[in-house]
Amino acid sequence: MLRVINIISLGGLLLLALVIMGTADYGTSLAQSGGFALRFYGYGYNDLGRVKIPIHPDRPADIGGDFTIEFWIKANLADNPTSACSEGNDTWINGNIIIDRDLFGNVSFGDYGISLCGGQIAFGTNNGSSGLTIVGGSNVANGQWRHIAVTRQQSTGQMRIFIDGTQVRSSTGPTGNISYNDSRQISNMCNPGGNSPCVNEPFIVIGAEKHDYDPMNYPPYNGFFDELRISNIVRYTSNFTRPSAPFTSDSNTVALYHFDEGTGNSIADSSGNNNTATRNFGGSPNPGPIWVTDTPFSTSSTPTPTPTATNTPPAYTTITISHNELFAKLSARNGDGLNYLLIGLGANMLNIYSLWNGQVAITPITVVSTGYIVQFRQGISTLVGGGTISNEHQAILHTRIVADLNHAFTDVMNSRYTMPHNVQDITISTSQITVGVSIVP
Repeated sequence: MLRVINIISLGGLLLLALVIMGTADYGTSLAQSGGFALRFYGYGYNDLGRVKIPIHPDRPADIGGDFTIEFWIKANLADNPTSACSEGNDTWINGNIIIDRDLFGNVSFGDYGISLCGGQIAFGTNNGSSGLTIVGGSNVANGQWRHIAVTRQQSTGQMRIFIDGTQVRSSTGPTGNISYNDSRQISNMCNPGGNSPCVNEPFIVIGAEKHDYDPMNYPPYNGFFDELRISNIVRYTSNFTRPSAPFTSDSNTVALYHFDEGTGNSIADSSGNNNTATRNFGGSPNPGPIWVTDTPFSTSSTPTPTPTATNTPPAYTTITISHNELFAKLSARNGDGLNYLLIGLGANMLNIYSLWNGQVAITPITVVSTGYIVQFRQGISTLVGGGTISNEHQAILHTRIVADLNHAFTDVMNSRYTMPHNVQDITISTSQITVGVSIVP
């Protein structure tokens, strides 16, 4: 039975219910000697939780002819739970997105992307008139560092996927130049309402769908990432020995990121082209990507062991948050004509009552939590008392509600902790809200 609760007393409960986390955490890995890597937490909102590489205007990293993209990942399937992708036109976008250089609207000259689909690598290209995604290999989301390489040949459209040096899939895709067209007009088809400029078009984005269009259907990557090299040739046409050391630059390396900074948001390009990437740190409940010392290269050059689960990670503690503390942060997000009114709690669901343009709407939200992934599944809003909700109203609610909830909870947690932290679990009683927190080493 649905109960409507006064937002003054229980406004904060909404945010806490949205960030219930699993208790899996990564255990200690082998001692590493490769500097640093990045740990992404699967956040797909507000241009946060990702790395951005500029490709406009006329930058060497703007590949589109013959190319090779290679990098290292370490991930768990539970944290990247998308279903297997079928091969076809642009189906890579349905996986947990690792590399995104897509376009909205007119695909001139073309686009491409790489994702984890059911634990497999999916690699897709599109030349504006046709597209192909190929999928290959066994599950690479097995908690070990894996070397991933994809190649593409312009004249034939030949596409290949290599896992740890072994070719696992090849096929013929679209031919021609698929680079970013520097003279194109940026689309105005982004955000869920399809009516905002696609300001992230001229970037390669690591770790998320670059436009934040719909993280539920086009989810971000959740795991470790290191050593990205982009080349303007097809480096591999047959099996090769898996790299045992960081990449080095040569005349065909157009971008090379070692991610060894260990601090800050600027990531150096070691190719000699000085195309600095940017870490857009943030997100909720676990802001990222964070700098970590777990890298692909140990002294023995062996893969890192599978991480183990623990219910009591190091520096684990619990805190309590008052209803009013959370509601103060949430109500601070009122604006641009949108105001939150009431919260309805039901079995495994929440109804958010909001006022916009003189109309009160109910927006249902369900919460899905798997490991470190928390998905806020926002349903279709309806008007109180009946009637048809406008497309504009629906788009505003779709854009604002989840983002405002994320920000409110993050603001509360950041007021308590200045160091990186993970939310492990949340317990809600009639008198208080208890949050389990582990401090990131």
